Amino acid sequence: MNKQIILTLVIFIAIIGAISIPNIIPVLGISGNSIQFNVSLTISNSPPTITFVPNGQTDTPLEATTKITQITFNASDSNGISDIPAANAKVIINQSGVTLTSSACVVLSSSGNLNDYQCNVTINYYNLPGTWTINASVFDSASQSATNMTQSFTMGTLTAIQLKTNQMTFSGNPGDANVAASNNPQLVNNTGNAAFGQINLTAYSLQSGSNYIGAGNFTANTSNTGGPGQMLSNNTPVTLTNSSLAVQGTKNIYLYLNIPSSIQNGTYNSVSSWVATLT
Repeated sequence: MNKQIILTLVIFIAIIGAISIPNIIPVLGISGNSIQFNVSLTISNSPPTITFVPNGQTDTPLEATTKITQITFNASDSNGISDIPAANAKVIINQSGVTLTSSACVVLSSSGNLNDYQCNVTINYYNLPGTWTINASVFDSASQSATNMTQSFTMGTLTAIQLKTNQMTFSGNPGDANVAASNNPQLVNNTGNAAFGQINLTAYSLQSGSNYIGAGNFTANTSNTGGPGQMLSNNTPVTLTNSSLAVQGTKNIYLYLNIPSSIQNGTYNSVSSWVATLT
């Protein structure tokens, strides 16, 4: 075969191969080109921790009113004390289903990641004495919270009563029987947090100059608005029937007088103040 023809065939076959198998030809990148990507990290929030609630915190209510008592506790947060401000702290005390919640808390002091809180709780004169559970809590900016209910608060005992009036008055004529006090009944109000089983009424005789009306002329009861009642005795306690007084309770005492027929006219006053003693 002619050498020129052979050379032509070789060139032709080479061209055909180059066209039909392009992937064997290397393609080189241009130096200096770049592409970007991002990196992220999520760290879980650490909840706060209540580190200390003092045991033995105690207070006693005030008669017939309310009182602010302070309850303290400590809490820490690894994210810093700014994550657990005073506004996020709370104290609840509970006894037998009765709950009292703090109205405000303040940070007394701080050290590192720890806050010392003082929370104001309003107690009422009628809140029962004894042991109350302390529920101290705080939450952080991520709404994660810590709670401690391991300690207790002691409510002191308050025994207190008040009367409607300090002056009971009568008027009538000699020989009048079963005369009611003009401002009946005397009202005994329990203004403490302790219940009473009975009222003991100590009466004293009335005097005008050299004239007397004996305490035995008076009677008292706790329910009969028409009288009479139990006979009283001079300078001697008389236990009134049906005179128990519950916490927040009241009891009426109706007083009546049998005026002696031979008594002289005049204004008679008790030789000593009458005494209502609750036991």
